[in-house]
Amino acid sequence: QGQPGGEVGPGGNGGGGMGGTPVCEPDCRGRVCGPDGCGGTCGRGCADGEVCAEGQCSSAGCPGDLIDCDGECSTLLDDVSHCGNCRTACPTNAGAGATPVCIEAECYLTCRGQENIPRSIDFDNDPENCGRCGNECPTARNGRAYCEGGRCGDPCEGGYTLCQGRCFPADDWADNCNGACCAVVRPGAQRGAALSAGETRAYTVEVDGAHHVRASLTFDDGSCPGFDSPFDTANDSVLLSIHTGDTLGNRTQLSRGREGLGTGEACIVTDAQVLDGAYEIVVQSRENLPGYSLNIEVLPAVADRANAATIDRAGVYHRAIPEDGPATLPMRFAAPQHLVVLATADEVNNGYPEGCLYGGIGIEIGDGNYLADDDTNCAVLDVVAPAGDYTLHATRTFGDADPSFRAVVFTDAIGGPAAAALPDGGYAEGGALGTFAAAKYTFSSAGGQARFQLMADCANAAFQVLEVPWLQSDSDDPCAPVDFNLEPGDYTLWVHGARWNAVPNWAIQVDAGGGGPVGGVINRTGEYPRPAIPAGGQDPVRVHVVQDSTVTLLTSDGNGGCPADTTLTLMRNGQQVAFDDDGNSPCSRVSEYLGAGDYDAIVQGYNGAAVPAYVVEAVFQ
Repeated sequence: QGQPGGEVGPGGNGGGGMGGTPVCEPDCRGRVCGPDGCGGTCGRGCADGEVCAEGQCSSAGCPGDLIDCDGECSTLLDDVSHCGNCRTACPTNAGAGATPVCIEAECYLTCRGQENIPRSIDFDNDPENCGRCGNECPTARNGRAYCEGGRCGDPCEGGYTLCQGRCFPADDWADNCNGACCAVVRPGAQRGAALSAGETRAYTVEVDGAHHVRASLTFDDGSCPGFDSPFDTANDSVLLSIHTGDTLGNRTQLSRGREGLGTGEACIVTDAQVLDGAYEIVVQSRENLPGYSLNIEVLPAVADRANAATIDRAGVYHRAIPEDGPATLPMRFAAPQHLVVLATADEVNNGYPEGCLYGGIGIEIGDGNYLADDDTNCAVLDVVAPAGDYTLHATRTFGDADPSFRAVVFTDAIGGPAAAALPDGGYAEGGALGTFAAAKYTFSSAGGQARFQLMADCANAAFQVLEVPWLQSDSDDPCAPVDFNLEPGDYTLWVHGARWNAVPNWAIQVDAGGGGPVGGVINRTGEYPRPAIPAGGQDPVRVHVVQDSTVTLLTSDGNGGCPADTTLTLMRNGQQVAFDDDGNSPCSRVSEYLGAGDYDAIVQGYNGAAVPAYVVEAVFQ
């Protein structure tokens, strides 16, 4: 058993414990005389010839069967000043915050809330009131709270070491955590300092009931150093794994890391289905590595749907893999879904770590077109799928590999409003979108070159066209325009946060092909037809500059002429940037070097005159 007096738990002064208030609070409510409950008296006492009866002074003597003890009336049964006889006052311990009580003519020292219990608190050995009322000594998993001599001690038995609320074998703790405490952590992001070669760090999560644990590792400098494969680790620079066991020295490995999900966020990811208990997520380095973030998620366990014919919800689906081809599972979703699909072996084979399918998986949409695929061992897919029908394929690499696999499928419905028609001109914008939420639009194309360009908070946004899975924003430069040759037809556009995180605001300009630039936003070189301006009116049009450029704007009739005398004002955030009246006489022309961002070009007729339909010609250099 650990020794008392150490700096254990909150308090850290050898007294240990969880606090407690070492003050006895007198109680004289409605009383002008008699004991106050803490060894003192209430009021100034009674006059000569009076007695104190039930807290009040009286000249009529003690009533009934009460006994006069030098001017104080007492039953001698529950009076701490006269407990059992007139001469016995119950002892106090104000320093411990204790309350003296007299029960059936016997004295006891107790704490608040226990006044009616005929038992004295042992402040020397009571771990709930160690040294004073309310001072709870710390307990620990695999240990017990400990109080000796009024001071809290180590809750761990001899040979064990306290570490973040758990008792570990001391030798094992030193061997497996490099002499540092193996942290018991809550799910979420854990920050880690730079790793030295040969260093091991373990993070313990405690799980109540069946769950799915996922850990992902990202290095601060964006690198992913020397990760080879889940089962050939001789040359790996870093290993990530999930283990179970009551102590670190008695581990069973549940999973070993694989390459990240392809989102650019994680270097290594590992998953395991677990039951109630404590689990260690272990990071091991074989060379000096930078600081990192370890994200630990404890997700709901998914139901076993072994006999289901179709994947239509979260679950674990089982299939045999034929020797002459892939296993297939139909998938059907009535609403758009975010899918995470893990392909795992039904059994451990050839000594390989549990949880890997030694082959690959893919999700097929339509006739032979893949929405996503991963042909590596321990494959994982993290994709977004519109409502519709798909087929999940699974293959195996080795002839002697396990001929069956489990598809562990997680789903999240994609939120946001129902799809609406993309506004005329192809420009749409909106406010905040939450996690796994999208703004959804439909549009048609006559075919030909189309352009899609995110605006506003473009660095934190993304788009995708569902009917063309590979038509989406550039993950490396989401603000850059994306050009694509569309076939004639109808399409669905989603705008959402990058990597499906939340985004505070967004905007997108779509030129859907079949002609030159059109629409409500000027964002590249071209001619932009504009409507007529009534007398006294004005025509504002948004100008979006992707990167610092010289931008020239002029009004014209689109055929080298000028439909009317105009003025052109260029504004940003309410401030005038440029103005022109007759630079393209009698039309207008401005040319300015502009920083990246959004501007407003405002066209008016000179002196408020009407302007017929016209064109804004734009040049970006």
